[in-house]
Parts: sequence; structure tokens; C-alpha cells
Amino acid sequence: MKITSQIFEAHLKCNTKCWLRSRGRIGEQNTYAEWYRTQNDSYRQEGIRRLIEGLSQEKYSLSPTSKDLKPASWLLARMT
Repeated sequence: MKITSQIFEAHLKCNTKCWLRSRGRIGEQNTYAEWYRTQNDSYRQEGIRRLIEGLSQEKYSLSPTSKDLKPASWLLARMT
């Protein structure tokens, strides 16, 4: 099972919600929940953009593979 940021966030709020999301059992969505998710994703993307803005290409990796981890020389990694 892949642990996404949404599943991790659900775990911090409620273990049952986390379990249900990890099994693909999502209840009815409301307008506020959708807006909140969109805002959160937007803030996350903007934060990542700001973090890598001042770094050279070799100082970060946007989706490293397991073979890239041992000889890594980058300062920042983002798993997609």
C-alpha cells in the first residue's frame, strides 16, 4: 500500500478515517472538503516550488528511485 499525504493526514486526525481511505472507502464529499483539499494541494505545490527555486538541479530530486538513494548528494527530495 502506498502511503499518500492524504492517508497520512487522515491518520493524524482519525485512525478509522485513515483505514477507510486506505481501502478506498471514501464517504460523500462536500463542497468545503473539496475546497480544502484543493487549497492544501495548491499550498503544497507553491511551497515545493519555493523550496527548489533557489537550488541548482543537482541539489534536489523530484522523484528519486531506490538506486538513487545511496549515492545521493541532493539536499531535497520529493516522492511523487
